[in-house]
Amino acid sequence: MLTRFSITAVLFYSLLMSGCASNPSAGAAESIKQAANSVLTNGRSVSKIIVSLDNDLASDRKEAADQYSLADRIKTDVQAVLEEKGVMSSSENGVVLNINVSSFRLRSGASAFWAGAMAGADNIFVTVDAESNGAKLKTFKTDISTALGGLIAPSPSQRINRMSKALAKRIVSKL
Repeated sequence: MLTRFSITAVLFYSLLMSGCASNPSAGAAESIKQAANSVLTNGRSVSKIIVSLDNDLASDRKEAADQYSLADRIKTDVQAVLEEKGVMSSSENGVVLNINVSSFRLRSGASAFWAGAMAGADNIFVTVDAESNGAKLKTFKTDISTALGGLIAPSPSQRINRMSKALAKRIVSKL
């Protein structure tokens, strides 16, 4: 019995790891494609960030977003990442980022602590429009999600901070 279990475990682990292997040439091709489509080429920089909550967001989700200042957190975190990369400016004719929060879920502190991942995940879905002089340069969707809870990140504020910072990095990387 132990031998059959061990062989099965080794085979399963091998199959799992082979499926997780990456293709380096595909990653390089993707980064070249992103660089070619980058909004922040030719000396462009972001001059304004506007974050809004979608009108179709459920009222309880809007209340939670307002309670934890979700729009302000996302704006501040995106601006910090852009400044770190040196592509945030005060120029009038820079790129304007319109970030629309289309979906948002934040578990209560109690459900995250007691049920953890079993209570589902916290998430933020956004649509980003990059515009310059009234012309759309790029539109994309991205999201962030976490099932952390329990002792790791028990408070909603801790979880939303972590998600906002990670989302900001994703947004800037896709520009």
